[in-house]
Amino acid sequence: AAIKSAYRALSKIHHPDKGGDTKIFQKINLAYKALSDEVARSNFEKYGHPDGPQTQTLSFALPDWLLHPEGKVAAVLVLLYLAMFVGIAIYAIRYVQAADNKASKAALDTSVSAADPAYLASHLSPTSTHLDVLYLIATTPESISITSKNIAKAEELRKEKLKLLKKRNPKKKESNEFDFDDGGEWADDNEEDEAAKVAAEAAKKAEEEKRLAAAQLANATGKSNEPANIKMEGIDDGVLGQKWVEDSLKPLKMWPPPNMNVLEKQTFLDTADGKVKSALDHPAVRRNLCMTMGRLNSNMLNSHPDLGEFFFI
Repeated sequence: AAIKSAYRALSKIHHPDKGGDTKIFQKINLAYKALSDEVARSNFEKYGHPDGPQTQTLSFALPDWLLHPEGKVAAVLVLLYLAMFVGIAIYAIRYVQAADNKASKAALDTSVSAADPAYLASHLSPTSTHLDVLYLIATTPESISITSKNIAKAEELRKEKLKLLKKRNPKKKESNEFDFDDGGEWADDNEEDEAAKVAAEAAKKAEEEKRLAAAQLANATGKSNEPANIKMEGIDDGVLGQKWVEDSLKPLKMWPPPNMNVLEKQTFLDTADGKVKSALDHPAVRRNLCMTMGRLNSNMLNSHPDLGEFFFI
């Protein structure tokens, strides 16, 4: 009864209809509820509120000068807003440009060198002949770079092979002594000696053919990686290469390549020695032109009698 009487007395004073404060009146109601109801009292003791757990909210207030800027503050805020938008725009543009550059680089990595189209465009013209086109393709920066690397690898293999052959076949020590077979007899029959000689030559020829066939198979299957197993022109007998192609094209007047007007005034940097050279003086350019002329005259080269006796690389 005392609680109810106190509640009524306070309500008459703080009720909004009586001119009281709404927040104070709400607190009076909550206090009365917590004191007069068992469930409300239990909730108040557990959760601090007669109605049970309350949802917690986080709020913060912005200063009035920020919400309602005036004078210099307004001007500064406008400049800050503009700087922020400009910064966002610059970031977006740079992000797009970086993505485009990355895509362009990826496209170039999977296509021909960027320098090659520029090289061809700067030297080709509406009056260019089919030979001009082939000569220029053979001398593009990427073609020269690839061939230069292959030549460097071949030169390393050549040096390794020569060094290996020198170890395997040292010069024999000269001797003036005769070697006699004390356990044998002198041959009395010249016909038997001749037959043995013919048989030995036949065996040697068969062994050589077998060796060449094995070398051809190894090169064709890519299993001949050791210097000793790789046949090279100028070192191994019966091996044909670039020099043979050039010599074979000369009687046909196809070497040096005819009508090289498009390359006459051009020079090329030889990365092996750092010197600038003409087309036929540059090893990689010369090899590319030789391969081009060889393909153009493949019918003659493929029917050349030397191919029946020698091994071509």
